[in-house]
Amino acid sequence: MSTRPLQMLRSAILPLAFGFTLSLGLTACGGDDEATPAAAQQTSQSQADQQEIMKYNTYIDAANQINTSFSQELAEHIDRYSEPLKQGKKLSLYSVPLTGLVDRVNAKLKEAMAMPAAMDDLDPVAKRFSEALSTLAPLNSELENYANSKGYLSDDSAKARDMDASYVAALTAVAEAEQAFFNGLEERDQKNLRDAFEQATPGTSEYFRAGMIVRARDSLKAGDEFFASQGSTETAAAFKTSLDKVAEMSDGWSKMVRENNGGTVPATCNSVTSQVNFMVSAGRDAIQSAERGNYKIDPNDLMTGRQNTMRTDASRLQHNYNNLVAHLNNGGC
Repeated sequence: MSTRPLQMLRSAILPLAFGFTLSLGLTACGGDDEATPAAAQQTSQSQADQQEIMKYNTYIDAANQINTSFSQELAEHIDRYSEPLKQGKKLSLYSVPLTGLVDRVNAKLKEAMAMPAAMDDLDPVAKRFSEALSTLAPLNSELENYANSKGYLSDDSAKARDMDASYVAALTAVAEAEQAFFNGLEERDQKNLRDAFEQATPGTSEYFRAGMIVRARDSLKAGDEFFASQGSTETAAAFKTSLDKVAEMSDGWSKMVRENNGGTVPATCNSVTSQVNFMVSAGRDAIQSAERGNYKIDPNDLMTGRQNTMRTDASRLQHNYNNLVAHLNNGGC
C-alpha cells in the first residue's frame, strides 16, 4: 500500500467559522465607526485564511493527480528496463510514465506556488518537486515517443540504453522530491483533520463527519501494519478496532444527517455512507481472509496465490478509501 500515494481531503470542511466572520465584517461596515477597525481586521484575517485554504487545496489537487507514485514508477523501470539493458539485452517491451501527467502535476504545483499565501512547510518541497519534474519532462517526452513508436524494436534498444542513466537520475530526483512533498502534505493533512474533529461539538453531524474521516485515516494506517505483518493476530485486533470506530462514526453521522433533513438522507450523503461501508467491509473481509490462513506465504515462492490475495485485499482497502475521499471532496453533503 505504501507504493501508492494517499489520497488527501481538501480543506472545504475545516473553516467552519469563516462565513460567520465574513458576515460580521460586512455588517459592521455600515454601522458604528468604532466597530469598523475590529471588523476590518476580522475580514482581513478571514481573507488570509481563505487564501491559505485555496492554496492548500491546489497542492492537494496536485497530489491527487498521481495514481501510481513516481517512486513506484522508478522501481518498476529499474527492474523491467534498466537491469536488462545493463546486461546487454534487447527489449521486447518499453514504456515510461505519461508526459501529460508530469506536466499536469507540475502545472498544479506552479499554480499553488504562485498564490499569495505563504506556506513555509509546503512551498519549499513543492518548489523542489516542480523543478525535478521540469528536468524530467523533456527526457520523458523523448522516451515516450520512442516507446509509442516502438523504436526499441528497430534500433536494438540502443536509444533506451544510451539515455537510461540520465533518465533514471532524473526520475530518482522526482521520486525523492515527491516523497518530501507527500510527507509535508501528510503532516498538515493530519493536523487539519484532527483539529476539525477536536474542535467540533460532540454529537453533532460535524463531529461525526470529521471523526469518520479521522478514523478512516487511522484505519488505513492500521491496515498497512496488518498487511505488512501478513495478518498477524496482534495487528488484526488493532485493525478490527479501528474499523469498528469508522463504522461507529459513520452510523452517528448518518443518523444526524437524517434528523437534520426531516427523516430523509440526500443522495450525495448516501453515496458517502456507501463508500464508508465498502471500506469497512473490505477491511473486515481481509481480517477474515487472514484468519483462514490465506496470508501465510511460502518464503521460497513470493508469487503464490496467497501473496496475490493479500495484495488484492490491500489494494481494495486503499481503493475504497480513495473513493471515500473523492466523494467527500465532491461536496454536496
